[in-house]
Amino acid sequence: YFVITTITSIGYGDLVPARFPWTLLSSVATFAATAVLTISLSYVLAVLGAAIERRSLAQGIFGLGATPSELIKRGRLDDAAASLKNHFLQLTSQLDSHSHKHLAYPILHFFHSPQADRSPARAILLLADAFFLQGLLAAEQRPPAGLLHLVESSINNYAEMADFDLTAIAPEETHPGHLFDTALALDIPAEEAQKGIEEYMPLRRRLTALCRADGWNGDEK
Repeated sequence: YFVITTITSIGYGDLVPARFPWTLLSSVATFAATAVLTISLSYVLAVLGAAIERRSLAQGIFGLGATPSELIKRGRLDDAAASLKNHFLQLTSQLDSHSHKHLAYPILHFFHSPQADRSPARAILLLADAFFLQGLLAAEQRPPAGLLHLVESSINNYAEMADFDLTAIAPEETHPGHLFDTALALDIPAEEAQKGIEEYMPLRRRLTALCRADGWNGDEK
């Protein structure tokens, strides 16, 4: 009874420590309990906030489309007047924050979306595919070089979280076929598309591994 009333800071006063060292121990217990409770609440609130930001990031990407070609078409980054460049810059900032919070709060790895179009890992894979393909477009159709670099840098930083065994990811799970078909539809030369995809595959395997960790197999709906 005395311990509970002390560590919860209720302190009714009907039982009090009579002398040293019990007076000191009761004060230390009260301080420790207050500190633990405060830190725990702060951590829980921060984790819940980060989990909400994860969903916001996924919605910001899937809101533009469910395929790389849709993302490229609706983003219109080759058209300065109609470009959604600011939207992608905001997504880049969210992605950096998402990556850092995953490192700060490892428990976020256990937050999984029950819906494919709410999975941040799948959304980031989609964003990576779209910007990879845009990097292969003709110079006049590509997004600004600075934006390409920022998005690619953020995606690479995020991919560094895949620190598990990538050999468990079968090559066919990375689905390079649909990327090649999309590249051809965008009038990217076949040889250039094939070479680019081969260079992109190591990064895509890491992103696919993160999708699996989030409960989804890459492009699977």
